[in-house]
Amino acid sequence: MAERARRILFEVNCLTRDLALLQEHEMGSVKFGLGPLPAASILAEVLCALKRDWPRLLVNAEVSTGPALLDQLRAEQLDFIVVEQRYLPLSAELKVQRLAVEPAGWFVRPGHPWLAVSITADRLRQAALASVPTPEGAQARIREALGYLPGENLNFQVVSNDLHSLVTLTRHSDLVLLAPVRVVKARLDAGELVLLSVPEIFKLSAQFAIVNLAQRTLSPSAQRAIAAIEAANG
Repeated sequence: MAERARRILFEVNCLTRDLALLQEHEMGSVKFGLGPLPAASILAEVLCALKRDWPRLLVNAEVSTGPALLDQLRAEQLDFIVVEQRYLPLSAELKVQRLAVEPAGWFVRPGHPWLAVSITADRLRQAALASVPTPEGAQARIREALGYLPGENLNFQVVSNDLHSLVTLTRHSDLVLLAPVRVVKARLDAGELVLLSVPEIFKLSAQFAIVNLAQRTLSPSAQRAIAAIEAANG
């Protein structure tokens, strides 16, 4: 009974929202969430584009973990979210738009001792890793590629939502950073980080997805924000 009441209330809210959208030519605000990787990769560019093209638009962009953002989306606290697609469950209530695959890699500071040796699975299993919170599916793929035994975990020594802090830490330590190439491209071009040369089987990738509630109409403002995200990701 409680679930049926919740569904009826949800549908009434959707109808009310649809009517408001029909009555207004322009919505004045948007609230969306991004995981740490898409935030570090595209958020600054997206905010600049929205401010340039829609200077009066009120934007609330939140950065958090994938599971937390999904909870907020389901609670209708966010218009949409952008997360690593491996976080997403199969669910008819979610509309998922996958973005282009992002190449990722293993990054170290200049002068790191591993730059002078061949990178093997055994060496990568010993790596002290730095990363944002990583979906279990992505961890399982890395464990499989590196030949981990059942029950063995990756050696994450530092995990943080703040990827820029992880980059700074990696530049001043012997940690190995896991990250999309685009996120650290400026550091690579400046010679502050180096991409480890690894066999093809150990190469990494990430894929982000834009997610909204399937039965909830996106406002014009949300559609503009999504268009800016698509442009930034392209």
